[in-house]
Amino acid sequence: MTGYSDQYDFPSEDPYVPAPSVPPPLAPRIPTDQESNRLPNFLQDANLAQPTPDKIYYFKSPRLADLARQSHVNKDRAILLNSLLNSLGLLNSLHVEESRPATVEELSQYHSDTQYLTALANYQLFSPRQLAQYGLVDDCAPYPGMFEHACLCVGGSIQAAAALAERRCKIAINFDGGRHHAIKAKASGFCYVNDVVLAILRLLSTFKRVSYLDIDVHHGDAVEEAFKSTERVLTTSIHHSSPGYFPGTGGKLNSTNRTSNNGSSINNNGKSNISGKAEGFALNLPLEEGLKDGLFLQAFSELCNGIAELYRPECIVMCCGVDGLANDPIGRAWSLTPAAYGAATAQVASYGVPILLLGGGGYDSAAACCAFAAALAGITGQALPEDVPQHHYLDRYGPSYSLINPGRPSLAPDMNNDSEVEGMCESLLSVLRSALEKKHAVEQQKLGGNGENLGGGDGGLQRVVQAKRMKLEAHR
Repeated sequence: MTGYSDQYDFPSEDPYVPAPSVPPPLAPRIPTDQESNRLPNFLQDANLAQPTPDKIYYFKSPRLADLARQSHVNKDRAILLNSLLNSLGLLNSLHVEESRPATVEELSQYHSDTQYLTALANYQLFSPRQLAQYGLVDDCAPYPGMFEHACLCVGGSIQAAAALAERRCKIAINFDGGRHHAIKAKASGFCYVNDVVLAILRLLSTFKRVSYLDIDVHHGDAVEEAFKSTERVLTTSIHHSSPGYFPGTGGKLNSTNRTSNNGSSINNNGKSNISGKAEGFALNLPLEEGLKDGLFLQAFSELCNGIAELYRPECIVMCCGVDGLANDPIGRAWSLTPAAYGAATAQVASYGVPILLLGGGGYDSAAACCAFAAALAGITGQALPEDVPQHHYLDRYGPSYSLINPGRPSLAPDMNNDSEVEGMCESLLSVLRSALEKKHAVEQQKLGGNGENLGGGDGGLQRVVQAKRMKLEAHR
């Protein structure tokens, strides 16, 4: 059989393009429960080494920040973010590691089309028609250093996932990650490789159930699609959807089925559009233009509390895209402030399960950095000043120099209806509940009626959720 290195000529001077002697796997393979080598529930498993509660890993790459200058968007976001976080002192108490580039072998766990990886590494050798076939046009047009940049994005997320899986920490963060649109053999939406999928695959080697929460203003389409065949990953995306809005999936409730890659995960009858084993384990909440902090956090809280209570994840992966900020030049839909992202990450941290926090969209670099700072402060429990501190890039945050309101206030009206959004949240949780009841019934049949509680069961997590629900109701 012809070897991988014989088929494609990777440049030998590129240290980030090793040539395996065998072809990579043809599809991502999700580890079985037995291969995970774990007891049923992380929170009840006294035999496993517990992560240090105050240990938080943060991954960044000066090399990636330098390469980003050649890209099409966010040319300076990574540099600005590193400088801002240092000036705020938010990294002082964290364990900071430099991201390493992912290998071809690691990439191929999901991106199994070897020709696609070759196109990313050697785009100069491909015709415009071939590049278009792989999505390497328009928003994903090639640029110098593209493949190395992509490998560093993925490498940081895999390192972060490994730190969680190996119990070295309870929270791991890679704001350079969150490239949730890339599919197996095609770039999409500024995303060339999908670090989110690859990180979740790493986590599944340890954790039985992973909850993926995506609050980028664009639907987390590729992550949902990647895990449509398993109930071990629950994907939840809160995003904007309207005619012509990218990526065109995860829209309002309709009867369009999953195979067409369009529409919501549930239909007008409140039933799951996804058939098979993963039926009911992909939840989409599309929200209208002008969304403000209050309703966003109400919906986020309702869904997250329901997921924690019903699904009982052993690990949470959060794609914290911040292109829902008011006046984001590409998002152009919602009117959120950095405080919303800080409150969202603080809530996720309160559940007490391992968390992988990733970045995502956010195309006003200075405003995005303020939101990421708020998200980091929220998940780590640190305080933020009202204003951007004095540092090398202070001028980029003018004229307001505010961490809380970095841009112009949005004058767009909120087109969302509170009761309608609440009803959609209830419908989504009803679909999840039905899916878990069905799963539970199947498990009980296999075990002769002595199955586990729904979702695996953890009384401590349930008590946290119930307390949050009571607090939420008291404020309504």
